[in-house]
Amino acid sequence: MVSGNAIDKLAVRAARIGERSMWMTLPSSTSSASSASTDAAGATSGPTSSGAVSSEKVAATTEAYGVAMEVRRHRGWAVVDITGDLDMASAPALRTLILQLLSAGTRLIAVDLTATDFVDSTGLGMLVAALKRVRTHDGELVVVCPDPRLRRIFELTELVSVFGLRHSVDELPEFGA
Repeated sequence: MVSGNAIDKLAVRAARIGERSMWMTLPSSTSSASSASTDAAGATSGPTSSGAVSSEKVAATTEAYGVAMEVRRHRGWAVVDITGDLDMASAPALRTLILQLLSAGTRLIAVDLTATDFVDSTGLGMLVAALKRVRTHDGELVVVCPDPRLRRIFELTELVSVFGLRHSVDELPEFGA
């Protein structure tokens, strides 16, 4: 699994790729297991009430063509949260992010469409291409999509079983979080 430092370095490299995406590095973990911290974006990372870190944000982008993408770790997966539309304008930014995760050694990637409003054919095509690329690296890519309207797109295109669609990130199997 990729360490927090490796993903933090991805955020720095992504800043050099395009002018439309601005990446910022967020703290990947706390130094003390007994305290939680809040980063510049207001996200809290640190132990839960049981003392275990369940989910943390490791990198974020702000408004690339009206879409925000954040990468966080959950149960050993790199979860890419997409807020906005996954369409012709935003799909290349997601493709770049997934390629960077792969080059850093990440093999378990979940694309979370919970906060996504719209997916067009370019977005679907990019997800299929990303799945193929992840599989060539002996990895796994799943899509989290609780919205029945968006799930219908995956059903009509018969991509439900291809992506192993999940309703929630909590349905992801745990891998050495």
